Amino acid sequence: MSSARLPLWFLVANWVVVCAAFVLGIVLGRRTPLPDPQATAIRIVYDEIQRSYVDQVDGPAMLDRAIAAMARLDDYSRYIPQLEVPRFVEETTGTYEGIGVVLHFAEDGVFVRIPVDGGPGDRAGLMPGDLVVSIDGTRIADLAARERTQLAEERLRGAAGSHVTIVIARDGEERTMDVERAAVQKSSVKWAQMLDADRGLGYVHLADFHPGSQKALARELETLGKTHGGLRGVVLDLRFDLGGSLDEAVAIARMFVEAGNIVSLRRRDSEVLERFDADTTQCTFPDLPMVVIVNESSASASEVLAGALQDHARAAIVGTATYGKGVVNTIYEWHGQPFRLKLTTARYFTPSGRNLDRGRHRNGTPTTAKREATSTAESAASTDKGGGIHPDREQALDDAVQEAAQRALAEFPVPEHHRDALTRWALARNSRVPGILLPSEDRQLQVAIEVLRERIGGG
Repeated sequence: MSSARLPLWFLVANWVVVCAAFVLGIVLGRRTPLPDPQATAIRIVYDEIQRSYVDQVDGPAMLDRAIAAMARLDDYSRYIPQLEVPRFVEETTGTYEGIGVVLHFAEDGVFVRIPVDGGPGDRAGLMPGDLVVSIDGTRIADLAARERTQLAEERLRGAAGSHVTIVIARDGEERTMDVERAAVQKSSVKWAQMLDADRGLGYVHLADFHPGSQKALARELETLGKTHGGLRGVVLDLRFDLGGSLDEAVAIARMFVEAGNIVSLRRRDSEVLERFDADTTQCTFPDLPMVVIVNESSASASEVLAGALQDHARAAIVGTATYGKGVVNTIYEWHGQPFRLKLTTARYFTPSGRNLDRGRHRNGTPTTAKREATSTAESAASTDKGGGIHPDREQALDDAVQEAAQRALAEFPVPEHHRDALTRWALARNSRVPGILLPSEDRQLQVAIEVLRERIGGG
């Protein structure tokens, strides 16, 4: 009697299991084992809390807090649990999923202020000044102020491809709109405009360094160059720019620096980890006169860019000393894992060898990775010459003007096809039309223009 042959599916499945076990063994073998007695202590303490604490404890939340404490090695490293990942992704990429509108919350209702150019709300026909009557059947007038904000945040955002029903009132008539949510990209390049068209003086504010910032800045500069008289010089405003992608900062520096180093990274043993140099083929504005405005809230990637331009004498720096963050963060994510880890992995040095860190961050004891040079929202001016970018022309603002400038720069630019409607609505409500402060109101901008004229006049 012959023995039964094993089925083909069994042989294939068995081979897959063996291979998977082999790969898993390699991966696990690479992991650093948790040291005892701490590893044992974690298990014992967790079990005892779950068994004996007077109130019921959320185990996963407790462990998230423990991991977060372990990852908080300095002011920039942190653990991002699953629930916080969407907000973190928005902060680091400028992308979120929703209908793409900026709302105005007032006592007499919730109004559409600015539909993001080309976003779902814009495509659906929402206009500045539209009164939001209801969202998915919930009437705004029936809600308290806090509930209105919560409803808008929860329902106007959501997974791409999903829908939300909005009833708006316009010119005394109610209209129902079914809007499909989609990915919305925030613009990091803002307020590109001519300050003095006759002299060819342009202005651009860079709000952060998101993927695509370099391409967006290049487009805006090319557009300004096509205006009457062309572009003879530009003010690049990095105030309140807390940083972002290091790769984007390097790419922007390469637009203006023709040769030499942009920035170098060094890890814990001080060896050069990576060096970024200029590239002649990417230098599209080698001779464009420039002035960069910075302040104490210009951080990290902003400092990489400003430092490179200053060291190569490509731009004059105006304003106040920058934040002083001289370390680079890497964002780690692992396949199949819902969390993220942001970790300080290197120090950066400007072309002249400066490390701009003020030493604010703490030392813990004195897959996929994406480099970041982000900063915390903390900002504090310092006269310590050991850190930060120090302007070639110092110019401070008083607190009131500083706050006004920050509010103005944080506004969303108005799409051209909505400008007239927003202007009429804003004037009717005695509200400010979005835009930067005039040079007569903003002394830092005024000084930047003066310095730019000097640079142009000096050849």
